[in-house]
Amino acid sequence: VEGKVQTYVRGQKSQVHGQRAAVGGLASLTGDPRGLHAVAIEDVVALEIDKDDMRDVFEDHFDIAFAVIGAMARTLRELQMMQGGAAMPTKQYFAAVGGERPLTFVERLFFLRKTSAFREASIDGVSDIAERLIEVRYEPGDVVFRAGDEAEWGLIIAAGEIEARPPDRPPFCMGPGFIVGGLDSMGDVPRWYDAVAKGHVIALQMLRTVQQDVLEDHMEMAVGLLENLARGVSHLIDAMAVAQGNADD
Repeated sequence: VEGKVQTYVRGQKSQVHGQRAAVGGLASLTGDPRGLHAVAIEDVVALEIDKDDMRDVFEDHFDIAFAVIGAMARTLRELQMMQGGAAMPTKQYFAAVGGERPLTFVERLFFLRKTSAFREASIDGVSDIAERLIEVRYEPGDVVFRAGDEAEWGLIIAAGEIEARPPDRPPFCMGPGFIVGGLDSMGDVPRWYDAVAKGHVIALQMLRTVQQDVLEDHMEMAVGLLENLARGVSHLIDAMAVAQGNADD
């Protein structure tokens, strides 16, 4: 509400937070036992909310939960842009997915349960998602989307690879299990790279409106998604702080 707070990551100065900023929420969501080192550098007046109370607010007011999910997705996206991309899940883990015929509901369900995004979600929630995803296929060289396009959906790759081509960064590849453009869709922001199929690609398209409906019906999935996004943000902030510390040394 008033004043400024300096935060630290692994002993390195991170950010100065002023009026209207939220401090400590990320560590609360991730359950990080290290918490967050934050020091008032001016007289501070703040409003505190307990983690359980925050979850109650999310359950009672889904629009708030979805807005926080969107904000967290935009933050993670910005950090990934700074890092030049994201890591690709192992191909071997998803080697059995794919074929000439469309994926059955059971195949979709088993595939989604292997992904990090849905591994710990309730079976009811995953089943709801599996029924409403749209299977799409791309041939080598097909353009999936262009930088600047509106992001109304994300793609969960079931087989094949998609190459991301940022306008000012080296390209990077995304393989089975990766959600291509998912952060853009959740954050409701334009695409930041061109996406092109490297080979034959099978993917499951998740519309932003469908995801919103499913999350509203399965609040535990929404909270789990928020916690996963928070862990991703925390991991990248941690890595950047370590890299900055090494550079200073």
